[in-house]
Amino acid sequence: MSNTPPSPGEGVSVPSLPDGYRNVPVAAPEPDLHVPGTRDDAFPDGDITAVDFPMLNRAIEEAGNAVEVAARASAILTSAVRRSGPAPWGDDPALGLPFGEAFSGSRDVLVRSVSALPHVFENIAGKLAETNSGFHGAQEETLTRVAAVGPQAEPVQD
Repeated sequence: MSNTPPSPGEGVSVPSLPDGYRNVPVAAPEPDLHVPGTRDDAFPDGDITAVDFPMLNRAIEEAGNAVEVAARASAILTSAVRRSGPAPWGDDPALGLPFGEAFSGSRDVLVRSVSALPHVFENIAGKLAETNSGFHGAQEETLTRVAAVGPQAEPVQD
């Protein structure tokens, strides 16, 4: 078995950074930026933005799912902290109390941070939805411009 990482196009479908991830050194395939129905020289400056709407919609859905997961995690953590009481490390003066003094602040920060996660993911989902809406508006404008490029142009629906 070879230790050589597979090259793109060898049956590997891994979304990745341009240089690959540390554990998956495979580059993402280059996007096809040709606008269907137009001449190859229709946009000579390369002034085009390609949006993968299905992936953007998936990101919105995943962020929405993360809201629910984070809310459940927050409820579980909050419940565990309440059950542990004010001295979860014990009240032994030599061990429990110093440990509690050293880490109670960190525990409180953790609880507050995890409690805020549902709002963070909800905000991300909302911003992605706004982005999706903005890109769709830009797409409509672009399709109008593409139609004006010439008779080869034909509108493309996503």
